[in-house]
Amino acid sequence: MPFLLLWPDFSNPSATALERRRFVKALKNVVGAAELLSLSVWTVRALERQKVIKAFSLGRSVLFEQDELERFVARSRENQRKENLAPEVLDAQR
Repeated sequence: MPFLLLWPDFSNPSATALERRRFVKALKNVVGAAELLSLSVWTVRALERQKVIKAFSLGRSVLFEQDELERFVARSRENQRKENLAPEVLDAQR
């Protein structure tokens, strides 16, 4: 079950409290992140310990922003694509 974090926007001091709450971030706990990534909970914990996926603690909970998990998937796809290309194609791209 995703968490929603209201992240106030203090960049505009004249904004009302309701306008400041425009940043709503979807958060996943370790189980939710594992389900989203189709990985085991232990793998997600290992990736977090290795600083491959950014996470933060809120009390005893470790939480991941859904945006960060999606960036991790995009990076993994890009790395996979580069590994599958022939070396001469990579040299031509540089």
